[in-house]
Amino acid sequence: AWRLNLGSGAAQELLGGSFNDVPERYAAASPAALLPLGIPQVLIHGTEDDRVPFEVSKVYAQAARAAGDPVTLIELKGADHFVLINTYSDAWVRTVEALQQLLHLA
Repeated sequence: AWRLNLGSGAAQELLGGSFNDVPERYAAASPAALLPLGIPQVLIHGTEDDRVPFEVSKVYAQAARAAGDPVTLIELKGADHFVLINTYSDAWVRTVEALQQLLHLA
C-alpha cells in the first residue's frame, strides 16, 4: 500500500512512519511478507475499487496459493471500495455469506 501510495498515505499514518522509517512495522503488517499464513483465506474485492486496485488482491492470492495457502478470491463486478460495508448492498450479503462459510456457520 505504501509503495503504491494507496489511500493518500493511509499506510504511513497507520504504521507511524514511512517504510524507510519503520521497516519492521511494514514487514509485520504485510500479509504477503508473512506467507504462508497456514489458514484458509477469503479475499473479497470490487472490480471498481479506486482505493486499492483489484490487481493487488489477484497478485496476493496467487502468491498465497504458491506458498501453499488455501485462498478464495471473490470478485465483485462493479463494486467500489466501500460497498462491502454498506449493509443494504448485494456486496454486503456476499461478504457475510463468505464469512459464514469460512467460519463453517453456513
